[in-house]
Amino acid sequence: MRVNTIFIILCFIGTFYVWRNGDGSMVLAYSFNSVVLNYHWWTPITALFLHGSSLHFFGNALFMVLFGYPLEKILGKWKYTVCFLTGGVFSFLFSRIIYPADMLMVGASGAICTIIAMVMLYDPWKLSFVLMGFPMPLGVAGLSYLILNYWLSIRSQGLHNRESFHVAYYAHILGFVAGIFFSIIWNPEWKKNLLVSLLLFILYYVGLLLLIKY
Repeated sequence: MRVNTIFIILCFIGTFYVWRNGDGSMVLAYSFNSVVLNYHWWTPITALFLHGSSLHFFGNALFMVLFGYPLEKILGKWKYTVCFLTGGVFSFLFSRIIYPADMLMVGASGAICTIIAMVMLYDPWKLSFVLMGFPMPLGVAGLSYLILNYWLSIRSQGLHNRESFHVAYYAHILGFVAGIFFSIIWNPEWKKNLLVSLLLFILYYVGLLLLIKY
């Protein structure tokens, strides 16, 4: 069984556990205080597999299918595992720069952003039909997902409190940074592929706008 499949299954199990146990699941969610004050050292990992809603889970599962399987095929099981877990944990731990210390965060999105960055910098030309129902290069899909999360982070401002779980939209950029780091150390063609992704993104949406207009 592929590692990415195992991660998706763990996300489903963890999310179902949240739905069944509610506040009882907080011991598995991440916050800076939960690690530093309560010594819940496991939460940066367990929180990766928890999701606060069905939309949150299915959205992440979709992007794990879209980006995870291609990257695992490129890297192999062990490197993929390292990237997924390290990117996710990194995005949680360093989110303290932005979020309150007592804010609970859940979701695999930080790890997914690590995967997205790496797919862009390894195989930006690969086409997928998953995102919008018609062909889209993964380089375009990756940048689209990053921009979407930035937009959601703006919408979520002022909505954070300590009593509920939160999707760490701002932490996603940290996952993206982790993916760039892994690509730099493992892929000598990362600069060329970054440029290709940016050019594809511009050309794709310019073309799409022209089709809509005319």
